[in-house]
Amino acid sequence: ESMPAEPDSAEGMDFAAGSVRQATVEVSTRWSPKRVVATTLFVALSAIAGREVFVARGQHGPIADVEAKQQLRLVNPGGCLCLFDVDRTLTAKQLPSLASVAKVSPQARCRNVAPQGAVVDTAFEGGLLRLSELGHNPFGTACAPCHKGVISAGQVGTPAERGIVATKLGAKELWSPASNIVSPLVFGCGDGAKYLCAKRILEWYRHVRKLDFLPTDVYFFDDLATNIKSFANTGMNAHQVSCSTRDDAWGLCGGILQEVQLHKGVSFCTR
Repeated sequence: ESMPAEPDSAEGMDFAAGSVRQATVEVSTRWSPKRVVATTLFVALSAIAGREVFVARGQHGPIADVEAKQQLRLVNPGGCLCLFDVDRTLTAKQLPSLASVAKVSPQARCRNVAPQGAVVDTAFEGGLLRLSELGHNPFGTACAPCHKGVISAGQVGTPAERGIVATKLGAKELWSPASNIVSPLVFGCGDGAKYLCAKRILEWYRHVRKLDFLPTDVYFFDDLATNIKSFANTGMNAHQVSCSTRDDAWGLCGGILQEVQLHKGVSFCTR
């Protein structure tokens, strides 16, 4: 039985089973009932197996055509994704030097932070790196089962600091600039534009890692209110941290474990 010259209609078929969101089938109304049933069954089984299938007209029938031309794009549900700012979120205000601990004000000494020896943190005025309670133990938060990444306005300036932050997050990818996002570890994404970097991280996950995160399952944490506000009306969630210790508009001692919750919407420090 030869195929018709032109298809008459195209129907989108949605499958909830497996990880496929949609399989598109181009079907002619002049096919025999047996051919329609066979094609529908093939697409349904492919969807259950996690395949996105495109069936088009061909000289050897729909199934042979699929076997020759199908596009297999495995896209799996991503689960949840937690994205963190670095400076004053995963880190606390730096120490000027190892010998200056006693000279720092009691507030700036910060509780439960983790000094990283002689590792330099170049943010703000610079100094020695101290991880906040959150930065030291992100797996002790509600984000423990989620994928994790970074969106930093700063450069996360030294290889040593980048290595420590990535290790704490369990991330093995290379760091990438905001101008060329090829990983979930992003630096140089300006304040107020971090929601755009978050969207591009989602695109990277979808196209490279074949993980599809719903915007409602993305959670961003930052000490700066401007960045939290920019996530409003994006479908993603964002929450301000370092609320108990502030340094003007910024955090002081960085995020704490209790501030990281998978709550929907956006929220700000109230003090």
